[in-house]
Amino acid sequence: MKPLICVAALASVVGCASGGRTPANSESTAMREGIYEYSASIQGTTVRGRLHVLTDTILVDSESGECGAVTSDANNFRVACRGTTVVTMDQGRALGGALLVFDRGNPRQGAKWVGNFPVQKRRQVCERYEVRQGREVCASMKNETYEELEPRSGPVQVRRVL
Repeated sequence: MKPLICVAALASVVGCASGGRTPANSESTAMREGIYEYSASIQGTTVRGRLHVLTDTILVDSESGECGAVTSDANNFRVACRGTTVVTMDQGRALGGALLVFDRGNPRQGAKWVGNFPVQKRRQVCERYEVRQGREVCASMKNETYEELEPRSGPVQVRRVL
């Protein structure tokens, strides 16, 4: 009987020591937890939805179904949104869509979208080469249109609904 009491007492001491939160920590977590609505205009496409923020989980409920795939680090969590004209790059590959970036501690503060937008540009290139006096030179030029990705970002409006 004595070993059982010792184990129970030890379990309650360990449980109290590891499970207790400081009032400040508990308060900031409670302020962050809840349901938030988000909305962003990404290069002419409106993206809307809800974030369900729990202590250790963030669920994304996109109205039009184009946002999901949450990734995070110590400071932020990111939501990938497809169906926008903005392109997200990863190690030189175009992944498509924009990223919505939210602060883990306060999803309403500093929320933004980031991505790369394809921009059409023009340049002159050599159309035909000739050899003159033993050297290859450009005989005629032409205009060429090409696409370049430029970084873009903008605000995400977030409001707490619950």
